[in-house]
Amino acid sequence: RVTQGCTWNKCNYCYVSKGYRLMVATLEEMEEELQAKAGKWPETTRIWMVGSNPFCLPAKKLLAYIELIRKYYPRFREIAMQARITDVAAKTLEELKELRDAGIRDLFIGMESGDEKTLALLNKGHTAAETLAQMSRLNETNLDFSALYMLGGAGAGRGEENGRATAALLSQVRPRMVSTTGLTVFKHTPLFAMRQAGLFTEASEKEKIEEIIAFIENMRQPTFLYSRHYLNPVHFTAQLPDDAARMTGQLNNFLAEHTEEEIEEMVGRASMQSL
Repeated sequence: RVTQGCTWNKCNYCYVSKGYRLMVATLEEMEEELQAKAGKWPETTRIWMVGSNPFCLPAKKLLAYIELIRKYYPRFREIAMQARITDVAAKTLEELKELRDAGIRDLFIGMESGDEKTLALLNKGHTAAETLAQMSRLNETNLDFSALYMLGGAGAGRGEENGRATAALLSQVRPRMVSTTGLTVFKHTPLFAMRQAGLFTEASEKEKIEEIIAFIENMRQPTFLYSRHYLNPVHFTAQLPDDAARMTGQLNNFLAEHTEEEIEEMVGRASMQSL
């Protein structure tokens, strides 16, 4: 674990770090953890730096962590971690290249949407234009990233529009993977209060599926689509564009074969209690 807490901590759908300040592991703490796990994983293992967005740390700090990791896993395959768009923006191209060369090869970026209205609704703290600019910088430095995309984030009535906008943005860059989840309104979040006040209406599970169909139909950049997180309305993987026609056909058949009420019951979102 590198960090605990989130530097932004204001997304309307999230409860995970509310009330907690950001904590950063010292080199001594990281070494204790590495010593405890030494030899438990293959030498060529993939390293995951745990935390909401460890890429927020200065490049110098991240490089010190990597140097320590190499002491115990000198042949590690790559390092991955979560990142915000603002974390990428805070680093120069030279720093991004240096971090890539040091072993950071996959950033999981919580973009959630490529639609400006949706990002404002979710209070993500970045715009679609900023997302495009920073993902383009990552492509320029050959630092791979995976895009995290939240189905239903636009609310009722705007799912397909959100899907098309997100596909349009990601078609201009080169994500290694697009990983989807389904918006779930949890208690103790601003979005829950907005729903209670009549300021937000959730998209149905049917609309979330229609949204992912719209995304697949409009995604022009080759990528791997991973939709197996338990909060998704349906679970599948696809290599785009090769599997696009097959997947949209299967998803449209699913919608044709089930009523909206049946889909709601099958997904069972009310029973989902955590991110």
